[in-house]
Amino acid sequence: MVKLFAKLSPKYFAYSYASYLLSSATSSEDIRDIAQLLQYSAAKKNAQACYKLAMLYEGFSFAFVDSLSDQELDQQYIELLSKSAKLGHASAQYKLGRCYWTGSFGLEQNYDLAH
Repeated sequence: MVKLFAKLSPKYFAYSYASYLLSSATSSEDIRDIAQLLQYSAAKKNAQACYKLAMLYEGFSFAFVDSLSDQELDQQYIELLSKSAKLGHASAQYKLGRCYWTGSFGLEQNYDLAH
């Protein structure tokens, strides 16, 4: 049902619904459903959805992407942060800059890109 909902919903409604569900998520299945909604919205160039999806990669037990290696998780995290940053999300810009500054999540340390 979530897949159908995500396909039929405008990008911001899917994002808003995912945010609402995230506040009460209790299981791996909940996180997978939320990730599907955020992926739909992120594919439609919603900066907030890209950022929130990146935060799922950073902060959860990766229940919705358990088939990925640590390197693949880092790559997905950086790709989502980059997309969100390019779309103007200030927190994504800051976090991406910190990743370049510290050389974390598989990025080489680069002070020029950190600014």
